[in-house]
Amino acid sequence: LTNMSHEIRTPISGIMGFSQVLHDEVDPGLQEFTSLIRESAHRLLNTINSVLELARLESGKDGIEVSRVDLSAQVRDLVTSLEPLARRKSLSLRYEDPGHAVWCEVDTACVERIVTNLVDNGVKFTDGGGVRVAVSHHAGRAMLTVEDTGVGIAADLLPRLCDDLRLENLDAHREHDTP
Repeated sequence: LTNMSHEIRTPISGIMGFSQVLHDEVDPGLQEFTSLIRESAHRLLNTINSVLELARLESGKDGIEVSRVDLSAQVRDLVTSLEPLARRKSLSLRYEDPGHAVWCEVDTACVERIVTNLVDNGVKFTDGGGVRVAVSHHAGRAMLTVEDTGVGIAADLLPRLCDDLRLENLDAHREHDTP
């Protein structure tokens, strides 16, 4: 996987670089499209990084790099970078800042993947309303909350929520919408 990832990353880097050049050169009316290209390439790169991280974890080589960070600042910056996703669907994406630092010992790359995946799924499965992200601190523990006004997860699927990857058949559960 590591060797293959290099072969995939190289063309993705080219796509990202040349889409930036195009973005800077095209008429403003076309910049939305070049932004979509850049964002899609960035998401693909993040997916590759996640697959590599999972492979490392499953092989027993944890690869986790824990450092002390202000979780509220990291999540705020991530939410800001994800706002175009919500804006394209005319959804709101709000970050509720706790108003103070929430210091944690975390792997920042893992936090980035978690927040990005949760917000991305929230936007993807929400047709109206929006996504709310918050960081709080209670009893010596940090808490990340991501809520959306989307279709939700059917109650009968909740027990399998942490199983290996499964995609819910949304159409089968739309009449049982649970926020």
